[in-house]
Amino acid sequence: MFQRLEKRAAPPGLSARDTEILKSVQRRAHYLDKGFSIFGFRFGWTFFIGLIPFIGDATNVYLDYRLVVKKARQADIPLWLLNRMLFHILVGAGVGFIPFVGDVL
Repeated sequence: MFQRLEKRAAPPGLSARDTEILKSVQRRAHYLDKGFSIFGFRFGWTFFIGLIPFIGDATNVYLDYRLVVKKARQADIPLWLLNRMLFHILVGAGVGFIPFVGDVL
């Protein structure tokens, strides 16, 4: 009935340390974005957290920030790339704080 997707292999050229970091980020992102399936609809913890006005949006920003910064430090990501990722978090937060529109997008 349900088919499990095959796990993708790590991109070539990654060290063992970077491969572990990538797997960790993918696992957390999976549960935050689409960790559950009910009646064919996939959703994650961010859906439930986002139902709480303002506090849920602030919590999602914190979880995203923590995931990005913590793993970026472990992976020695360049500062310009870290800044770009943080900018995307801020844009998502700005849209999320707009009532109703943030939930639809």
